[in-house]
Amino acid sequence: MTAARRTTGSHLIFIASQPRTGSTLLQVLLSAHPEVISPNEIWLMLPLIAPLKPDFTMAEYDVALARSAIRFFMENSLGDTAAYDEAIRRAALYLYDAALERTDSTYLVDKTPRYYHILPELRRIFPDATIITLYRNPCAVLCSIIYTWDVEEKWHLLGQYRHDLFQAPELITGANNDNISDFVYYYEALLQDKTSISAVFHYLGLEMIEDLRVKSSIHRDGFGDPKIDQNDQLVPSKIDTWQEKLDNPQVWRLVDDYLDSLGPDLLANMGYDYYQLKTILADHRPAWIWRRWTLSLEWVITHTEPADYQYKPRAVAYRISRRIRRYVGKIAYFSHRCWT
Repeated sequence: MTAARRTTGSHLIFIASQPRTGSTLLQVLLSAHPEVISPNEIWLMLPLIAPLKPDFTMAEYDVALARSAIRFFMENSLGDTAAYDEAIRRAALYLYDAALERTDSTYLVDKTPRYYHILPELRRIFPDATIITLYRNPCAVLCSIIYTWDVEEKWHLLGQYRHDLFQAPELITGANNDNISDFVYYYEALLQDKTSISAVFHYLGLEMIEDLRVKSSIHRDGFGDPKIDQNDQLVPSKIDTWQEKLDNPQVWRLVDDYLDSLGPDLLANMGYDYYQLKTILADHRPAWIWRRWTLSLEWVITHTEPADYQYKPRAVAYRISRRIRRYVGKIAYFSHRCWT
């Protein structure tokens, strides 16, 4: 590998997306090539770039104060942020290249969905890296977050994913509009034709291999989609499984509110039809009495403490309606059994 490639990062592949969009599937398909490795989710660039991002605040120390001190140092002792960019580039490349040197591979995939926060910075620091963004029907994303990460009936947890739900679509779409991404993939299309990633291999100068493995040997340790290792083949019918979750009135309400919060324009820029999705929701609309007792997405996102769901009138009303709905369902079931 030449020094120029080490400097520009042309041997690096970054994948950014909303969580639960199929980024693990894309990672597995790319790393099936013998010239490509992907060490799980790395998250390396987020803390390195954090001092340049005014909206990164999660830490045990005073992030705002640290950011001000670092920026003061860069502007007054270094003149600008260019030296810091170079320091990030060298530090990251040292680690990425050390991982590559332990293998016979040429390219490294850093699949970290929340890189959607730093797509412009990634492009600036690694101008020749390959950046891939991934979309999935946002209704399916929300349903997957609820049922994969055990949010159902623990609605206060949903507030942890507010950035994934609301910021990610705008930031990814903005980056795509600015031509920051080299490739834009859709989970639905990828699930139906995994060979569509041949464009990436061709771009990297690699030959497309005949049998792309879906099952992965990547050690995840809690990162990525654990279910990816349970299947050897893609299942296109999974595209519409999110619609089965709409039988729960609370989930239906959250998905309906989420569509409205994104709006027709943003969804169109993402490649999805707002009105078509609203039609699907209309076909699964619960009875008015059950919808009336559900929690709005805005309320759920802003109430992130478990205690809020114990004493707040709206949450108490929801719990009562859920019990009534279950009793009604049981009565209807046994009535049906008795008459048939």
